[in-house]
Amino acid sequence: MAITKAIFHADLGDKAILRLTFANIRNLMTELGENQVSAELVANGEAVKFFVSEFNDLEDHINELASKGVRMLACEKAMKKYEVDKSDLLSCVSTIPAGVVQLVKRQEEGWSYIKA
Repeated sequence: MAITKAIFHADLGDKAILRLTFANIRNLMTELGENQVSAELVANGEAVKFFVSEFNDLEDHINELASKGVRMLACEKAMKKYEVDKSDLLSCVSTIPAGVVQLVKRQEEGWSYIKA
């Protein structure tokens, strides 16, 4: 069976939408099997704030999915706009120069795009 590749995109500062995105990622991994899914969550816009450690009510969800192999990616351009420093990010979060570039590249590579 081929690995399913999905890139999830969050750009709004709405916790309810992000929680729904976490549920969608979990559902995908449950239905297809964790080893059959390669997933990334790209946060740009105001959503980069949710990768900061002060949002403790989301931290467990983020760490749980990261422990299952979901790559958590924060857009450096959005981080600059919203004054988020790399040192403020949860340890499981990596940065990328521009979220939109990652989204386009992955879609060109055949990844499914899911908007939060």
